[in-house]
Parts: sequence; structure tokens; C-alpha cells
Amino acid sequence: MSNNNDTWAQLLNLNAPWHIQQTKTNEQEKRYDIWISSESKKRWFSLSRRLEAEHFSWRHINIGKWQVHLHVTMARNVKAEELPWAGKPDIHFTHEFTSQILDFMKIGLSLKHIGQLLNITLPELWRLRYAIDNGQLNFPKTESIQIPPEVEADDTDIPSINSPVWIALVENRIEIKVQALALKMLLSRLRVQLENISDNEIRELKLQELHNYFVKNKQMLTSELAQLREEASHA
Repeated sequence: MSNNNDTWAQLLNLNAPWHIQQTKTNEQEKRYDIWISSESKKRWFSLSRRLEAEHFSWRHINIGKWQVHLHVTMARNVKAEELPWAGKPDIHFTHEFTSQILDFMKIGLSLKHIGQLLNITLPELWRLRYAIDNGQLNFPKTESIQIPPEVEADDTDIPSINSPVWIALVENRIEIKVQALALKMLLSRLRVQLENISDNEIRELKLQELHNYFVKNKQMLTSELAQLREEASHA
């Protein structure tokens, strides 16, 4: 793959005033480092003061087995959340890479498996998970992920992930008698988390977590599932 600046600009979908300043390839570590800046620093000046530049480093979506690290210089007034190849200051991943990780979480992959698949360390994933659970992430409105048939169990015993019964259960708008202690703890945690989460994609991830729990523990949750099916039939 060419390390040409124009090629990278196209791959990252950079638009003016952004451009590639420098690239570096590390064959041993299978890593690309890309430096991005605005087209003209003159735009960072006003009549009264200079807008200070900020420097960020984010990991972007892999290219094959190669990691891509972006080093971005931007003025303080730039809204990084509007740039898919940028990220939040306290998160080490770009918005696009974070969305890819979320998609794997939605289909039930463990953090360990996600780390192995994307070559991410567990501490990095746990920091991201902490940010998710505490409502620190927000994303632009995107099309919902389509859950593969083998993940969304083809089983009438379990309401579809698209059923409104799941959000109603988490938001305490329906009541069921829960016998399993682990489910009680999971529901308590999800209810607290959703109070702090406004982003629709993150809320969807939390509902997928609950649905996955029922899929994996179906034999232990026959009573709870019977009640959910009854609620779903009235939804």
C-alpha cells in the first residue's frame, strides 16, 4: 500500500481545510502513523488573539493487520465530535473505530475476543467500557446494526431484540418477578447506567447486553421469559 499523502487523505475522507502533514510506516510493529493538520494556520488567528492549537492522538480503524494511529493538530474551537476520523479528548479511539468496537459488543463478543480480533489491549477496552457505562460517549445518529440471524436466536421463547419489552423492562415501565439473583443485579446496573446515557447507540448496546444475557441463560430464566412473552404480546 502506498504511503502517499493523497492516498491517505482519500482513505480517511479528509476534506479542506484538513490535510496530511506527514506519514510514517513501522514494518516491525505493523503500524501506520499519520499526522493531520488544518490547511492554514492563518485561520487560527483573530484580530484580538490567536486560538491556541491542541494536539491529539487517536487510534483509527485497522487496515488489515496494521494499526492506524492519527496525530491531529486543531484549533481549540474545532468540534472534534463532528469529524469521524477524530475522537473525544479522553478516549484513545476515533469515532469510527469506537463504533466498530460497539458493533462487536452488540453481537455479544467479549472484551477479550474483541481485543484479540482488533489487537487492542484489555486495559484500553476496559477504559472504553467505563466511558460507555458512565454515559461519557455520544455519537452522531447512525443506522442501527443488523443483528445476524445466528446471534439473534431464532427462538420464539425469547422476544426479539427489537421488541419494546426490553426498554420497558429496563426503564421499570413493566414489572416481572425476577428469581435469578444475577438478573436482578444486571437489571439494577443497567437501570443506573441508562439514567446517565442519552446516546441512542449506547442505549441500544445496553439493551443488547440484556438480550444476550437471556439468550445465554435461557434454561435458567423460564419464569422470567414467560412473563416477558406475556408483556410482549400486549406491546
